[in-house]
Amino acid sequence: MFRFTLFIISVLASQSIFALPSHIKLSTKLWPPYHYYNDEGKLTGLSVNIVECSLSKLNIGVTIEVVPWSRAQQHTKLGVSDGFFSASWNASRDRYATRSVDIAPQNWVWYTLNGSNMDPNSKSFKKDASIAATRGSNIAHWLNKNNYKIAAETMALNNMVNMTLMGRVDAFMANELVAKEALEGSKDFFKLKKTVARSMPVGVYFNHPFLTKYPDFLAVFNQGVEECVAANIL
Repeated sequence: MFRFTLFIISVLASQSIFALPSHIKLSTKLWPPYHYYNDEGKLTGLSVNIVECSLSKLNIGVTIEVVPWSRAQQHTKLGVSDGFFSASWNASRDRYATRSVDIAPQNWVWYTLNGSNMDPNSKSFKKDASIAATRGSNIAHWLNKNNYKIAAETMALNNMVNMTLMGRVDAFMANELVAKEALEGSKDFFKLKKTVARSMPVGVYFNHPFLTKYPDFLAVFNQGVEECVAANIL
């Protein structure tokens, strides 16, 4: 904490007192366990806690709007919001925003039927398997870019499960923690087997005009994130 405080002081000493914003607006979606409403109606979660912890170190207030994922990205692109989270890297997002350091882990996982002879790591799977993915997600973007056969896109994880169980698709790819949070305990979930495909940690994307206006912000925000992660603020 002392090291972080010295870092902030050194930044502010070399800039005006207005080098950092007093308040920012971020956009996100409901995505347990990363962001969700608790029993008291407060937005919380793995990512929310880290973001709020880092900003509190900087004495920066935050408003977090919860909207559909595509709108969260569009609001950031248009400047309605200063940033969006929790987001894994992709090149298209880099065109209008810059990603922070990692705020939470994420594994992309294949789910196929138990007993299926399909191997997600095989060339034949990529060539022949029909896939379901979440509409507007980085997973769907990556699957399209890498020439997988996306047969269906949906906003609901349960829809992907049902399509796989009914044989409408051969597999779906999802965030491991999100799938576990939403489906663990369901009898249907135990009919699926998982294969970890990629590690894709998530961060916060801040739009370029915001970072141009506050050039010191990202460095100190990242430092705060690392302090909060090290302190196990979850």
